[in-house]
Amino acid sequence: MNKFKKIFQITIMSFLLIFLIPRPAYAYIGPGSITFIFQILAGFLVGGVAMLIMSWKKIRNRLFKNKSK
Repeated sequence: MNKFKKIFQITIMSFLLIFLIPRPAYAYIGPGSITFIFQILAGFLVGGVAMLIMSWKKIRNRLFKNKSK
């Protein structure tokens, strides 16, 4: 069991070293990328507002329960 534990530790350390060593990306972020990110954020915002509007009746009923019932 001790031998298996040692091999496992060496394997994990090897993978961590491979993935944590910084390498140059050689990437370019153009104006189209920024527009795409803006579209994603706007979609989340519009989707959240639409979800809130569709479930507003349930939210209102839970917040302002009629105490006379």
